[in-house]
Amino acid sequence: MHINSELLGMQEIDPESIIHFPNGLVGLEDHKDFKLFHETGKPTIFWLQSLDDDFMSFAICTPGLFNIAYELRLSDEECETLKLGTDADVVVMLMLNRAIHEGATGSDDPAVRANLQGPLIINVPERRAIQKVLIKPERHVMFRELS
Repeated sequence: MHINSELLGMQEIDPESIIHFPNGLVGLEDHKDFKLFHETGKPTIFWLQSLDDDFMSFAICTPGLFNIAYELRLSDEECETLKLGTDADVVVMLMLNRAIHEGATGSDDPAVRANLQGPLIINVPERRAIQKVLIKPERHVMFRELS
């Protein structure tokens, strides 16, 4: 199967690698099928390309890139949507955006920010995902021993 991405150009993909978001993304409920790409040798940033719109792709990363760990509780409905089993291989990803903020020196400072309140939850074997909206996330501080 071939797709055309405005960002990545023409790509040949395996239909078995498509990630399905049954409910779409927040504000983009009609966009349900995506393909995940990453640059060889750079597995920290991934590109989530919509198969419904050639112009729609999102930079995503693991929360660990920002030294964040999630402990999420999923509802029965969310577990059913994701088709979670007892041995599900689930990953959490964060959508990134670049915002330009005027710095103290008056220069534009492009900053990459992560959407911490809308993580993507992906059941890897089933290739099903949701975007979980966290209304009031609990914050925990973790201390790690220096080695």
